[in-house]
Amino acid sequence: MGRMAFNANVEIEFAMNIPRDKNKPKEFYFLQIRPMVVGREALQVRIEDVNSAWCFSRRTIGNDFFQNLHDIIVVDPATFQISASPQIAREIGELNSRLIQEKRRCILIGFGRIGTSDQWLGIPLSWAQMSQAHIIVEVDRKDLRPEPSLGSHFFHNLTATNMGYFHVPYEQADEGRLDWDWLLSLPVLEQTEHVKLIRREAPFETKIDGRNFLGIISR
Repeated sequence: MGRMAFNANVEIEFAMNIPRDKNKPKEFYFLQIRPMVVGREALQVRIEDVNSAWCFSRRTIGNDFFQNLHDIIVVDPATFQISASPQIAREIGELNSRLIQEKRRCILIGFGRIGTSDQWLGIPLSWAQMSQAHIIVEVDRKDLRPEPSLGSHFFHNLTATNMGYFHVPYEQADEGRLDWDWLLSLPVLEQTEHVKLIRREAPFETKIDGRNFLGIISR
């Protein structure tokens, strides 16, 4: 019925309630239905070596090869405090405005959930504050490890606009890692209290293999 209504394949978000008492009825609720995003899914991206990457993850969304990203907006791990997350969102928005004027896309790296409505789970960014991000990297910390909200409208918008997503878990090197020492050694173009804008002439080539949920960002 959904496919007929949308004239396309659909994805459905649902919830279930299964009582412990087997005599009580089980409940199944439809929460939302939307057209299945179709774009670069047929592209076969090959990743042969993760050791040469400064960032890799086995928890990704997307399927593409991003070749023209020369800028990174990154939250500074040395000054990050979850209590300052609304201010951090504003600072990211300021640097994002600069990229809008320059018509440049970027990689956005932050802690916890990006775009959350709860400031204690991550950075409460609006789409306007991160509109130039082409790749989003969510990094866990020892004191901040929320589950990614993969069923949200935020992530539907992310896939619909052909963005890429990386999740780097805390101290699970086989699932993902980020070389902070290398990243923070790069030239900083502009800096606020909590956020840095990094830029270099060579692009940060990014690959995401959607079949295997593997992504890398090359040095």
